Amino acid sequence: MRNKQSAAEKDAPAASDAFSVGTAVQVTADDNTREGTIVEDFGVLPEATVDLGDGLQVSPKRFAVLLNDGSLVFVNDDSLKAVA
Repeated sequence: MRNKQSAAEKDAPAASDAFSVGTAVQVTADDNTREGTIVEDFGVLPEATVDLGDGLQVSPKRFAVLLNDGSLVFVNDDSLKAVA
């Protein structure tokens, strides 16, 4: 059976559409919030995890963000908030 989308669902932008390269954002991780700019959008990624050993698993991240302190972090849109 095919999954049909309503017209509203087809027209609604994806959450990641709000973010693009050059967008100023706040990044929240581990109860810390820092500001930076999106420098790369890797697009929609597969929902896969990689086992790094010792029980540590990681998943791909959609965005690369250059923080104002010079650090580069990789995050998904659920960790981002646009800066007004």
